[in-house]
Amino acid sequence: MRFPFAVILPLSGILSLAADSGKEPLLAVDFDSPIRIGQTRKDNPLPENGYREGRFGKGYCFERPAVNFLPRPVALPESAKGFRPGAGSSLSIANAALSLRGASFSIPEFETDLKQETVFPRTALTISCEVKGPRGAQVTVSVHFAPWKATDAQKEKILAGSRKKEPFSPDSAGSKTYRLTGEWQRIAAFAETDGRCAANRTASVEMILSGAEEASFRHFQAEQTMRHPYRTHAPTSWLPGKNSRPAGSSGLCLTDQFLQQNFPINEGTAALYAFLPEEPGFPRANSPFFGFGQGWRKPMWQFRPRRFEAGASGAVSLKKELPSNRWIHLAVTWDKKESCMYVDGKLWGQSSRQNCSMEGREKCVFSIGKTLWPEESADAVLDEFLLFGRVLPPEEIAQLAFSNKPFMPPAGESFRIAPFSVHPFFRDDPNAGIPLEIHAENEGKIRAELESFERIAKEFSLKQGWNRIHLPFHPDRRSPGKGLLRITLYDGNGKNFYTFSAPYEVRGAVRRDLVRILSWGGDGETPLEYLQKLGINAVNTSPGKWEEEATRLGMLVNFDFRNHKELQKNNFDVLKTLQESRNEIHRMRGRYNWYGTLLNSEAYGAWGNFSEWKTKYPVLLDHARKSLGFDPPFDLLKLNPMSCRREDTEFAKDESGIYEKTGCAYRFLDWYVNEGHPVIALNNANAKTVREADPQNLVWTEPGFSAGIFRQTDMGGAWAYLVTLQEVAGKLRREWGRIRSAGRKYFQPTLTMYYWINSREKAVLDGKKYFMTRSVDELKADCWAAIGMVPMHDLCFFNAYAWYDAENTGQKFLPGQGMSDEFGRFMKQEFYPSALLLRDTEEPPARVALFVPEEISFYSEKSWEYYRTMCMWERNLSLYNIHFDVVYSASLTQRALEDYSIVILPMASKISRELHERLLALAPKARIVADNHCKREYPGLLRLNYTHNPGRPYDQKTFENIFPFLKELEVSGTGRSFRAEGKSGNVMYFERMYKGVRFLLVVNNHWTTGFLSRCAADQSPRGFEYRPYGVSQPAVLTVSEAAETVIYDFSTGRKVPFRKEGNHAIFETVLAPGGGKLFCVYPSALSRLEMTIPKDIRRGETAAFRCVLTDGTGKNAPGRQIFRVEVTDADGRQTDDGGWHVMEDGILSVPVRIGSDAPCGTWKITVSEHTSALTSTHSFSVR
Repeated sequence: MRFPFAVILPLSGILSLAADSGKEPLLAVDFDSPIRIGQTRKDNPLPENGYREGRFGKGYCFERPAVNFLPRPVALPESAKGFRPGAGSSLSIANAALSLRGASFSIPEFETDLKQETVFPRTALTISCEVKGPRGAQVTVSVHFAPWKATDAQKEKILAGSRKKEPFSPDSAGSKTYRLTGEWQRIAAFAETDGRCAANRTASVEMILSGAEEASFRHFQAEQTMRHPYRTHAPTSWLPGKNSRPAGSSGLCLTDQFLQQNFPINEGTAALYAFLPEEPGFPRANSPFFGFGQGWRKPMWQFRPRRFEAGASGAVSLKKELPSNRWIHLAVTWDKKESCMYVDGKLWGQSSRQNCSMEGREKCVFSIGKTLWPEESADAVLDEFLLFGRVLPPEEIAQLAFSNKPFMPPAGESFRIAPFSVHPFFRDDPNAGIPLEIHAENEGKIRAELESFERIAKEFSLKQGWNRIHLPFHPDRRSPGKGLLRITLYDGNGKNFYTFSAPYEVRGAVRRDLVRILSWGGDGETPLEYLQKLGINAVNTSPGKWEEEATRLGMLVNFDFRNHKELQKNNFDVLKTLQESRNEIHRMRGRYNWYGTLLNSEAYGAWGNFSEWKTKYPVLLDHARKSLGFDPPFDLLKLNPMSCRREDTEFAKDESGIYEKTGCAYRFLDWYVNEGHPVIALNNANAKTVREADPQNLVWTEPGFSAGIFRQTDMGGAWAYLVTLQEVAGKLRREWGRIRSAGRKYFQPTLTMYYWINSREKAVLDGKKYFMTRSVDELKADCWAAIGMVPMHDLCFFNAYAWYDAENTGQKFLPGQGMSDEFGRFMKQEFYPSALLLRDTEEPPARVALFVPEEISFYSEKSWEYYRTMCMWERNLSLYNIHFDVVYSASLTQRALEDYSIVILPMASKISRELHERLLALAPKARIVADNHCKREYPGLLRLNYTHNPGRPYDQKTFENIFPFLKELEVSGTGRSFRAEGKSGNVMYFERMYKGVRFLLVVNNHWTTGFLSRCAADQSPRGFEYRPYGVSQPAVLTVSEAAETVIYDFSTGRKVPFRKEGNHAIFETVLAPGGGKLFCVYPSALSRLEMTIPKDIRRGETAAFRCVLTDGTGKNAPGRQIFRVEVTDADGRQTDDGGWHVMEDGILSVPVRIGSDAPCGTWKITVSEHTSALTSTHSFSVR
């Protein structure tokens, strides 16, 4: 298989170049052959449409992003229908061009998609086309905006949201006259408007021919110019109508660690050929040729036509313009004292260079054809870019400038090695090694040798083309530390064709198999050490941001991968978008602590306004037509909330709201959210690419607006950014219903460390306004709900920066102290072992269904009322400890509606005939609960009505009528085998199960006021009195118990005494503020723990210590148990083999990895079982 991107991994460490003298460039990009990075080769990933004739062979046109606003038939043009001939003129299509006979024609008023410009005071619409007519004739092109139609209220709103408060400046029309050459030539003109007035504008164009009676026109384009950072009115190259330039054409980004580690900070040279196109009357922008740095205003190298910065104070600035419309040679050099710029071999400028500092270079990005701070393209054709690790003297620069052949002519190579990385190795990585990609001209065999603390040799058979091989490395055979490795490759004749040396590091075990506690997003950067203090062991990172720091701290890494914006730029071409961005995925390959990938979080897309599909997104409209066989009735649809706004002609219902079949509006909406949404196809392709890079990687996305968004993922995530515990639990229950309906096994709840309802909740302290943080008690309770209400796989926290800022600077968030200490102790000592125990466990079947299928919700939603009613049901079912499922249409493939004994239908004003008849058949066996929105009758129907308060839609008082029903339901039981009751306030309780063992979780839901409530601006958010502090209280549990039941308190490892009443076990416990208590119910007591010690343990080996836990019957303990392990070496140091371990079915194997450099002598291992507190300690010898 040939891989479109040869670069899969970057290269860290020191690469032995072919020549030590520095004659060979560190980087060579000629656009004719693979990119040369040191000794490695990488296929060029640039889109094909950007290649042009170069200085030698091919060059590449790096061009700024653009969109042609004109419709497709006008842009080419395809017909004369989109044009209007002037008086006495006629138009026709001949030879794929618009033929004018007469004096003039116009493009009538058309819609633009100009974006508001907030940096430049004005922005522009540039019109361009190609024209061919008799030599000496003239064409005048003019463009003007239609009058701005904003109302006074709209203008006031724009001014209120703008930094500029001065009055709006008037539009200015544009006109330009060109003398024809007799050949095809480009003509253009522009009109300007105030940058704040750009949205929703229309414009028209006029062409006037003089001095001739006939001319031809083609390739019409209307695009936005004078938009930051491009200070130019010049047009870009032609695009088909309603099309955008591929995102990858704007520049080439190389994030390879070889360049990060070997970029010549102190002295170096960059040289290239450039062709700078310039239209007469349209000055060029000062656009960059290359850049290297971390980000905005960070030390960086940046080369522009009139300025060169070399990562330090001092820059070369030119007062004259570079030559345009011809090939020129450019070179820049820098050393510790000065930087210089050369044009065509001559020195044009120089400057002193001081105080160069390049910390954090592992985060730097190297770009050719653009910079990223802000993202700005060269708008030029480049060729033969060379980067040297030395300062080239003037004579060598002159040789490059005037050479008549390329510096590095393409040469036939039998093998090409793609750039790769030597990431830190972790001792618990069972498949550690170095992946290589090798391109072979012919099939055959090679031998690879890897020398480090041990020598490994292996033969590989290569096929013609690209091959992937894996050089094994055994970090488990040595202790944590650093060393030097060497890779040598030999061809079939034993000839060495590649040698590589680099430092390596072996780190302690990272435990990818345990529960991940992830940090996600926020208002600012939070130090990773602070996250670790909170008990967070994984970090969500965008490309190049936290990988190295997280690895240094032994944290796990989740890759936040987003490419949906590029999808729109690429006109929704999934393969092109993936090709441009897949290198970001592949560069993560080989990192064992990279455990998961988040795909396009919250990617609703700007195309969600269906009314714009005909004009802005015709490719989506075509796709929908082909998939569905009809034109989507966009006027009947609404996406937020998802609903059919009106009933189309196919949709016929009787007076009770029963309809025979869904209409086109429903069918389009159901298709769109489950199949047709562009991000669904993109994420499917992304997921496949991630699994190619790492088959064990956990692929996930969030949030879920449908089951379809999760179908190609391993896990779904959901946000619970709410205030009260019952709301958090209810929201998690709903989202788990959605993820389960997609057939996904894994679920990751996301909790928040501050309040985010519709906006950040406010507080006032000493007259200063802040945002609110959550209390520790609230977040503790939310954590317990996250492992009780749903089968949690991993857990995520949003905005840890809120607590960090509150505890350190208090700039944004209400100042407070001690949160991280208290919460960190809770996470590490109480919550984490409980999360390991309950991870992915089952639950008893729920008897209650909150039935919200799309066949009802899409037709019953009225301005968010359906959604709010569903939320009210979720929160109150949770408040009253009702065990319920949220059932969607897709859920019925997982569990039948007939399995429930109570079915709740909120706001079911309309329903399909099929579902109605199903409910009729169910009614004699189950209770159906509805409200006055339901006009149908079912046997035994219970109607519970509630009110709506538009001013406070979540006011708890509006639902008072359902409380008696919920109290009755709680007492009767809804599927759980136990009940809990607080003695002074509410509690919530949950039941999980695993292989014959029951887990009972009780959470304190009793609250009071305090410091946060005194500072809060809103004293009753979401319809509840604001009480953010927990109150300790006793609680009584009543458990349905079988014979010989034994109950353990998981937090203490002790058996719980209880009294029996009939078939129930009753006992009392004390709940801390916001606290939870987890109890384990076994059929027999856990009685004995035995450990088997391996014999003849030697250095450089992994010894497996086998633990067996048995119960009172002598059988292996059922279910799952959590162990704490400590291993101490002969020098008294604890090793990385300790920590949490999970036992299944009474058997646990603890691997102890003994390095070849570990101390000999007597070692010790201690294992402690958490549920029963059984402990076993043994000594063993290592030789």
